Amino acid sequence: MRLETKEIIKRARAKILELTDEVITAESVLQYANLSYDEIQIRVRSNSMLTSVLIPISGAVGTLPDSFGTFYGSPKDNNGNIIRVVPLQNVIRAASSERVCSRMGQEVKLPTDSQISSLEVVYYAKYDALTVANSPETDETFDEPMIYGIVYRALEDLQDPELSTYYKGLYDNMILDRASFLSSYEENATEGEIFTPVRFI
Repeated sequence: MRLETKEIIKRARAKILELTDEVITAESVLQYANLSYDEIQIRVRSNSMLTSVLIPISGAVGTLPDSFGTFYGSPKDNNGNIIRVVPLQNVIRAASSERVCSRMGQEVKLPTDSQISSLEVVYYAKYDALTVANSPETDETFDEPMIYGIVYRALEDLQDPELSTYYKGLYDNMILDRASFLSSYEENATEGEIFTPVRFI
């Protein structure tokens, strides 16, 4: 059964016996929930969540879709060559023949005078932060691990390291168990680098 964020928070509070905001504020618990949510999003992503798009390049700049969140591997040019994603200063210094690009917000910048006319980009879509008015976008099987993620972080702040470590173990093991049927990155699914996912709110 899909749990809304407010129900996940309520169950987490019950486990640490802090049902009110007197010791742990609502803002703190929501922050713990989002930290756990981010971690779960990164650890359980599967190829079914990927989107592929062809981006036209004009003047060495291309525009990413509004839904773009995180690169999966490296983009490819119109000839199928891998284009490495590097810091912007590397692109600025690069020769026009170098196969590099850099992301700037919703744009992809290539070296000046690049002859690349399009990029094939594979990506994970961005997702909304948790609020008390919404529900997680992850599979509902990860609602319970999220509860334990909130609990261990709260107990850490309450200076109960032993119990915090215990719940973190439950949290980590539960994610592994429930993600066994998913693959964050399928073997040989892509060439090039895998980049650390970044949240965009």
